[in-house]
Order: sequence, then C-alpha cells, then structure tokens
Amino acid sequence: MLTKEQFMKMYNTIYADGATQGYELRDLMAKVEKRNREYTPRLTQELEQILKDKSIT
Repeated sequence: MLTKEQFMKMYNTIYADGATQGYELRDLMAKVEKRNREYTPRLTQELEQILKDKSIT
C-alpha cells in the first residue's frame, strides 16, 4: 500500500513529464476519491502501468 506522498510522487512524475493526455490520471484520481483516498494495490498497479507504458521509470 502506498502512502499519500508516494502516490502523489508517482502521479506528479506522470503529470510533470506530460506523459498522458490526462484521462488516465483523472480516472485514477476519481477512484482514489471514491475510496476515501485509500491508495490500494490495484491503484498502485494502474499508476505503475501508466509509468511503464510511457517509459518514465
């Protein structure tokens, strides 16, 4: 499970690098909000996959 700081670091890495058109991030953040900011393993995987797909890691 990610801490909020770890999650936001990953989120900001994607955002800062302009690696998406934004829709993946909006979807992920909506899921986080729905889950009362619980950074679940599934969200972590989804975020890591976006990073991997965009060759940021």
